[in-house]
Amino acid sequence: MGAHKLNMREKNSFFGDPILFQIASTFHASLVPELADLGAYTASDDAHEKARLVGSWTPRPCFYDAWGNHAENIDVHPAYYSLLIRSRHAGISNSLFTEGGKESDVRHQVRAVRLFLLAGLENGHLEELCSSSAGFHVLKENADLFSQWNPLITDVVHGPSCKHFQQRHSISLALALEENDMNAASLPVSFAELMYVDLQTKHDLYKISGYKLAVINPVADGFIVSAAFEGKLSMFFVPRLLAKGQINSISLVSAWEEKKNFSVPYCHVRFEQSVGWMIGFPDMGNKLLTRIRQDLEFDHAVIIAGMIRSILHYTVTYMRYNTHQQPAKILAERALADAALDGAAASVLVLRLAKAQDLAANNLQEAAFAAIMRPAIHYWLLHILGQITDYAISLTGSYNIFLGGIFSRAQELKNRNFSFEGTTLHLVLDIVNTIKQIPDLFQAVIAMPGNENSAIDARTTEILRVVADMVLNKDEGTIFLLVEQLIYAFASVGLRALDCDIVATAYVESRLGGQWRSTYGILGPHYNASFILDALYPLNYKRAF
Repeated sequence: MGAHKLNMREKNSFFGDPILFQIASTFHASLVPELADLGAYTASDDAHEKARLVGSWTPRPCFYDAWGNHAENIDVHPAYYSLLIRSRHAGISNSLFTEGGKESDVRHQVRAVRLFLLAGLENGHLEELCSSSAGFHVLKENADLFSQWNPLITDVVHGPSCKHFQQRHSISLALALEENDMNAASLPVSFAELMYVDLQTKHDLYKISGYKLAVINPVADGFIVSAAFEGKLSMFFVPRLLAKGQINSISLVSAWEEKKNFSVPYCHVRFEQSVGWMIGFPDMGNKLLTRIRQDLEFDHAVIIAGMIRSILHYTVTYMRYNTHQQPAKILAERALADAALDGAAASVLVLRLAKAQDLAANNLQEAAFAAIMRPAIHYWLLHILGQITDYAISLTGSYNIFLGGIFSRAQELKNRNFSFEGTTLHLVLDIVNTIKQIPDLFQAVIAMPGNENSAIDARTTEILRVVADMVLNKDEGTIFLLVEQLIYAFASVGLRALDCDIVATAYVESRLGGQWRSTYGILGPHYNASFILDALYPLNYKRAF
């Protein structure tokens, strides 16, 4: 049965995901109807058609209007704006900056659930919103600027406009940070110079010049720009338009020649003595860059987990209703159940990380957990995304790869450059550096699995301690083993906490059992593959053949 003949979707992506629903049930009761509404939207045929259209259309720069006048814009499909409007309304770019309300104690967790649901639909437009959210977080270092922008930041309405930000109802930010041959040890080629000293308000103006690569949403209302000032890496806020509506010496440079068919609009951007304000102090650039990276690492981890869930759901549905080759179906079911265990682990890990970020301000151990597990989870998810995608394609057939389809979106997500360095090794180095900086808190973190769940035996905790000691004192290369063991241990704890014993038992015994594995399907017959798949992907569909 070809994919074009099949349309078997969940009625609601929120209620249809047992793990997501159980964890979200601990939130304020009034949040559940809102999440259910978002789940109904992400499962709808209309939303999936928009996602297909967005994936089928590559955004491109537009340098002329209908009359041949010079313009600086990006052409995107109208469906992209439709998804953007809905996701902004869900609070992806702004919910972390509202105060009080029913989300006050679980703000990161609620946003993670929303981001998870939307990522399974289409993830390109989420890059723009996540970049904007990370930019707003950095902007808080300049209290006056943030207070001026805060009403526009927290507004859930999205509407592109060629007006100065003070005349807008809502705004977006873009991150202009990457340069050629730039690494963590070097200063950017971009530079800033003092333009005007305001002795009364202390809002000194600067002129920023530089060439930034692959700026997502290059027609945003403002940019967070890294530049060298007096020999130090600094951060600046640069509005796109000046008070009278003219462009602030910012020009777009096409990246079309790179032939990257990404659904997210991006361009290279040139700043030529563009006027802006410094964020924080001159020597805070590295600190703020780290904060941005951490925010994006978390968001990307949630997006990947949501995409994995969507891929597995599609594949499970396909196999259930593909009536051909029943003997092969039995074999595929065993391997698919094994892959689904990793999908379940991905869900509980990103939501556990969101909980840690909610608690981090008042709990040093949770802060240490977030600092160590954020790059670890992101690293692991980046690697299993490719495995699960390739395996799902091998089960459903290559004819299920089509422009705008779920596998095309997954491959785009896999190939998109998530990090400033362009590799995943910096994530592993971050873990090594963090555990060396906080060795005592790290020991408390690796003791958490055994303390939180008695089903995690003493052998697991001892393995974590031995491997951690090797990383700290003898062999940093053992960090790869440590990352894997941390993932298995905390995922086991998270699954044990849910009302799904068959899944938790299968995961604990197959992952923490110590057996080496390089492919999916290494599950004993006593783990009923059909039961595992039914538990994680309930039979609750709307039929439309």
